[in-house]
Amino acid sequence: MTESQNSSKSSDRGLRADKRNHVKAAKFDLEEFVEKTNERLKNLEEENAFLKKQVAEMKCRTLSNRNDQEYDRKNLRTNNIMISGLDEVKDNSTPEEAKIIVQRFIKTKLKVSDKLMFKCDVIIPKGKQSKPSKNRPIIKCRFQNANDSNKIRAKRKEVINSTVWINEDLTPYQSQVVKKLLEKRKEFTHMHEGSKAHIYANRYLITRTSNGRERIFESDGTDITEVNSIPGLKPKST
Repeated sequence: MTESQNSSKSSDRGLRADKRNHVKAAKFDLEEFVEKTNERLKNLEEENAFLKKQVAEMKCRTLSNRNDQEYDRKNLRTNNIMISGLDEVKDNSTPEEAKIIVQRFIKTKLKVSDKLMFKCDVIIPKGKQSKPSKNRPIIKCRFQNANDSNKIRAKRKEVINSTVWINEDLTPYQSQVVKKLLEKRKEFTHMHEGSKAHIYANRYLITRTSNGRERIFESDGTDITEVNSIPGLKPKST
């Protein structure tokens, strides 16, 4: 074998070795790139989750703060009770006639014999309602003190499964909150068989699944957010 042939073979082996080294280096660079990319993606996902949590917490605080302000105004209406569904009250009934009917209703149906001091306003619902009972006039009873109005609230169970309703005198904002919570309650009980849900303080929805898991929601009338607890309310043990 000539010297030139040996040199050529040696050169070929060197080229092949260089190619193998380049391939190994490229493979290592690619693996390092993928590893760093995956690590960066993981960091971005964690950062995104953290930001989402912060936004949700900020939204929850904003909603709660607004409700604190809106529901503080309810103090002006604490003494009021709204009664609807009394057949004897007509569209042309005067406040004095309505008061006589309400007094009789309180004594005979609610079984409250105490003499309660209050005045009445007759409110005619606007528009045609789907249920006949909702077309009847609503009587706003303005009690002299909260103690008297609370006696009526305590007797709400007496009109369950009847066409008579005893409700709070809510502001338009509070009424929208209750409407949104009622929609959420209907959706929740439909999706979770055997679950229970009830509205608390006309501001929160407390849900409980068949396995005992309890969740609390709050609304501003537009959005609904889950909250950890209700101030002053001790959660039920599972």
